[in-house]
Amino acid sequence: MRDFVTGYGAWAPIIFIAIQILQVIIAPISHHAIGVAGGFIFGTWYGFAYNYIGRLFGHSAAFFLSHTFGRPLVKRFIKPETLEKYDRFWDKGGTFFLFLVYYLPLFPDDEISYIAGTSSMRFGPFLVANLLGQIGGSLSLAYIGAGFQLDALTFGTVLLVNGVLSFALTWIWWKRRKNKDSGIHPELTW
Repeated sequence: MRDFVTGYGAWAPIIFIAIQILQVIIAPISHHAIGVAGGFIFGTWYGFAYNYIGRLFGHSAAFFLSHTFGRPLVKRFIKPETLEKYDRFWDKGGTFFLFLVYYLPLFPDDEISYIAGTSSMRFGPFLVANLLGQIGGSLSLAYIGAGFQLDALTFGTVLLVNGVLSFALTWIWWKRRKNKDSGIHPELTW
């Protein structure tokens, strides 16, 4: 992949971003492998930027495609079990759930973007979850691909960004849970 991408010279970043967009739209391609490749080819910081830009555009495209063409398109890309499993999360978490899906590498986030496009979620909340959720994974994968650079500035920045996001995520979850338990409507606090 490195030879293919770098073979385009000055256009290499654009080609890589296009590959990142396509891996989201064509869901079965692993975003982990592409994200690590970004760090391997471009280093931590440029790899992060190109991963991030490609994933933002790719997930937005998946959202708009499914929003435009509806469930028939989604059913062509996503297994019925996966669709049924994640459909029920929109009522329970909405934007916050989507942020978690993007931030944590445990979920099939490409498929979730297609499912979100057919839900009642509007693009604004989707975009917020996409913008914030993609930071941690895009940076971490680029850092891994660059070979775990152990210089203090790079390591400290990666740790700080992921630490702050993890803290914010935990705090928001705790606040929402506390408000839900006390009877305050959670949407009023988001």
